[in-house]
Amino acid sequence: INAEYMGHFLSVYFFSTVPATAPTPRPMPITPADQWVAGLGPLTKISAATAVGMVIAMQAGWVPPFALLLDFEALILQYEIWRVVTNLLFFGPLSISWVINFGVFVSYMQRLETDDFGGRRADFLVLLAWCLGWLTAAAYALTIVALSSSFLTCIVWIHCRRNDRATVTVFSIAMKAAYFPWALTLLHFLTGGNLVYDFVGIFVGHTYVFLTDILPLSHGVTLLWTPQFMYKLFPPSRYAAQPQF
Repeated sequence: INAEYMGHFLSVYFFSTVPATAPTPRPMPITPADQWVAGLGPLTKISAATAVGMVIAMQAGWVPPFALLLDFEALILQYEIWRVVTNLLFFGPLSISWVINFGVFVSYMQRLETDDFGGRRADFLVLLAWCLGWLTAAAYALTIVALSSSFLTCIVWIHCRRNDRATVTVFSIAMKAAYFPWALTLLHFLTGGNLVYDFVGIFVGHTYVFLTDILPLSHGVTLLWTPQFMYKLFPPSRYAAQPQF
């Protein structure tokens, strides 16, 4: 906002003096960040906004970190159901590691939503429900309180398996998409992460790919599908992306 328009705003709302000719406000310029946000799918936007809001709330001291983690006792006895979702987006305190993980998460969440599942929101919601359910079950069995690494590796695995011939560039190093989940797992390990979390994500992601892509093609058997009521709630677009086998 330019100085002339701000002066007019202050004069009207604080001093009640309106100049004879009010200046015409100039349109705000569109920045690359605005274009990037506008290009995100709705579910990716919600996830990204939640992750950013969580780290801001933690850094400001408004919310303690343990209130965002997966605690089954608090979940069941105190009905703190938000923990099921917030622990998936808990990338720790603001740091270089948080920025890298957040960037990879938004990038691959967006690719899944707009490329692999473009126009097929019902199918994408089933994917997210599958990940949420099985990752939460694994967290209960293995006593995991934050599934962000598992969830991140899971969605990366699904996209890369469906686009295994594509080339991705990581820190100026080009590699086939099929190898990127392993590179991400190695990065998590080198930065102090637990390999078990990544392996859980890979297992859940590969199980989804096997049931929806590999098994129907190889044996003509479909064991995981989207219920019809989901298609009624979220009808597919005319130009919906076709499943990749």
